[in-house]
Amino acid sequence: MEQRVFELRLSSTLEGPENEPTELQVEVLHDGEWEPLDLNVKTRGFLIFVYSAFICQHMYLRVNAAERGLLLDSVDGQYKMVASDDWFIQEIHAHFQATLRSGQANDDDVEFIVERMKLCPVSRNLKENITDTRLTFV
Repeated sequence: MEQRVFELRLSSTLEGPENEPTELQVEVLHDGEWEPLDLNVKTRGFLIFVYSAFICQHMYLRVNAAERGLLLDSVDGQYKMVASDDWFIQEIHAHFQATLRSGQANDDDVEFIVERMKLCPVSRNLKENITDTRLTFV
């Protein structure tokens, strides 16, 4: 059976005590080339769904990092969603790398933030055990 694979990556710059984005760039892998994601009325609905899941994870990462006293300078992320030929999501791989502006992240912080990321409204509507989420701080 054929699979449908969607890959996105993002780069964000953050500031302030709530890790608010000042810049956000999202790209989509299309025919082996990365290109800017341009959301508009012609964007395929499932791609918008993939973007929604990705950006929701990004939001929960930065908000919950701030809650733990971890102020971020930037976040880079990669997101891959694999669906079956009939559009059922089979697996999701998300990896985020956050650069700290201040604070010191430990294993408990990473575990807390990743668990909270699973509570994002989009993630809560996905089947359990299909998502592999990794978070690293530098």
